[in-house]
Amino acid sequence: MFEWPRTHNRPRQVFVADDDPEMRGLIASLLRQDGYEVSESPDGSAVLEALRSCPQSPPDLLISDVEMPRSSGLRVLAAVKRSFPHLPVVLITAFGSAEVHREARRLGAAAVLDKPFGISDLRDLVRRLLALG
Repeated sequence: MFEWPRTHNRPRQVFVADDDPEMRGLIASLLRQDGYEVSESPDGSAVLEALRSCPQSPPDLLISDVEMPRSSGLRVLAAVKRSFPHLPVVLITAFGSAEVHREARRLGAAAVLDKPFGISDLRDLVRRLLALG
């Protein structure tokens, strides 16, 4: 069973889902350098299973690729917003069509970043979203 790491005065927690291990690892590494606790997943189904297994302690932010095996980022976003409406979700995509952006907004994404995106832009976005929560 998946468990979110918890401590009393815990750092903010971010879940990163991307089927590209290099992209996922880069984002996770940078966020850890910024002091966040990071959990990782290579596909959308694992994200949904992790959230279902620990509904009382979800992460503070989810960053998900749009195109992933077993469950797309848009599907993950829709499921997350049904169960955790206040959990901010950032989608990242190499296929950033206007349709993907419209659907992501309709489903409640906090932001959509098209690859390649600036690392400083992602870090700033994460800081802003976590400051709101």
